[in-house]
Amino acid sequence: MATVAEASGLLNPVTNVALVAEATRLGTGVTRPYTLSWTEPPPGLHPLTAVAWDTTGMGETSAVVHVNISTSGPPRVTVTSPTDGESRPAFLPLAISAAVTNIPGLVKVEFYVGSERIRQAVSSPFNISLSGLGAGAHSVWAVATDSLDVPVNSQP
Repeated sequence: MATVAEASGLLNPVTNVALVAEATRLGTGVTRPYTLSWTEPPPGLHPLTAVAWDTTGMGETSAVVHVNISTSGPPRVTVTSPTDGESRPAFLPLAISAAVTNIPGLVKVEFYVGSERIRQAVSSPFNISLSGLGAGAHSVWAVATDSLDVPVNSQP
């Protein structure tokens, strides 16, 4: 995992910047931009800080940034119902369901028909029922959003 730190605001020129994860120094950069690599970080949530030192030896520590390392693959949201190409009478309610995997801190799943946001679900199972859908072909898709407000879209 590559990490870039920028140091500024010190009275004297910066001489080096260290990347620290959970009180362990991972490496030190001596030229701008201060780029460091963290090879094979363990899975889980890790607090990271950068520490910059100036020519007098004075140091300043950045605010904590939390990084979640996952080995379970990319985040995914998939519409599981209706199935692709499913046909049904227009007068019946349409059950729409989504499955979500590998999204830590999941907050909501929003359901769309075409470009229109229909409704959202905030807890599993992620299911809604839609009435009044007109006859014809419709594209159904979903967006899962995590606690950092990062969306992941399903395929329509």
